[in-house]
Amino acid sequence: MQFTLIAGLLTSCKIMYVPNTQNVPMMEEKNDLKVELSTKDLQVAYAVTDHIGIMVNGYYNKNEWSATTSGPTTLEYQFLSKRSLIEGGAGYYTKLGEKGRFETYAGAGYGHIDYDYDLLEDNVKIEKDEFGIGMMRFFVQPAIGSQGDNFGIAFSARVAGVMFSNMDTVNYTQTELVHEDLHELEDNMFIFMEPALTLRFGFKYAQLQLQPYYNFKLSGPAIPAKKFGFNVGLYLNIDELY
Repeated sequence: MQFTLIAGLLTSCKIMYVPNTQNVPMMEEKNDLKVELSTKDLQVAYAVTDHIGIMVNGYYNKNEWSATTSGPTTLEYQFLSKRSLIEGGAGYYTKLGEKGRFETYAGAGYGHIDYDYDLLEDNVKIEKDEFGIGMMRFFVQPAIGSQGDNFGIAFSARVAGVMFSNMDTVNYTQTELVHEDLHELEDNMFIFMEPALTLRFGFKYAQLQLQPYYNFKLSGPAIPAKKFGFNVGLYLNIDELY
């Protein structure tokens, strides 16, 4: 009974959409090169002209955990989740006074989500469940803020359109997919609004970046999605080095 409850809790937490860190470069002029990195994100932005910028964002996250119960036999339930995303975008930016900035970017990318569950009895695998699906995302992201040598602040509001495809499952029934709100993923576009606040503290070349965000769905059926988040990373002014 205890193990059944633990396994049920683990298998019912498939979060299908988790927003990545928003790339908010706050560039000033042509040839500016900004890099934002964390344990999950690598983001690059470059100013092609004094008002046109491009960006590339990469995201990867892997989580593993397990639950074990003892009795006549030892049961272990192993859980693995992986999600990835690569996307590119381009947009417009301009200065507002000495340190003020306004920018808006649009882009698209592709990612993949995987959930694996293994059930072991006395260290022998007796069941394996797998769930995988591809994700296409389109986004528009306006932002306004201020960026200086030691401090930066910006407010952004990304609107993301998310579409899923190529779902692949092992040992999943239609009833289980309906119970976990996964059965309509490939039939709809989901639109999310993601306001975020970006704060930066540090030095001319490198600043600590803190970015809390809120995510809410504007359209589409029920979907397991992360509503709140707090991303921490490093903001690098590569252009200042040369």
